[in-house]
Amino acid sequence: RYELMKNILFYRDPRSLPELSNDDLERHLTILRAQNIYKKTTSNQRTAERNRKFAAMASAYEALEKADPRLYEEACKQESNITFPRQMRVPTDTPPIKIWDY
Repeated sequence: RYELMKNILFYRDPRSLPELSNDDLERHLTILRAQNIYKKTTSNQRTAERNRKFAAMASAYEALEKADPRLYEEACKQESNITFPRQMRVPTDTPPIKIWDY
């Protein structure tokens, strides 16, 4: 059964890639290096942005702690039993059955 499916789906051997000339290989490797450099720079930019945002958040927490310790404690308090609000409507692609039912 599996051999039959394999023969139907893959009835030909996959084509082999043509041999690259030295110029083509150099172009290919240059493009790969450029892509890796681009990925690295964008990753570094994202990391720097995350670090900036985290530093801003930490300084905001410090300013809040200096301004009002009670508000700081409320902001840092972690709620136990956090659940998804049941009243929240689930996003769908179709309109609701009851429209504008206030």
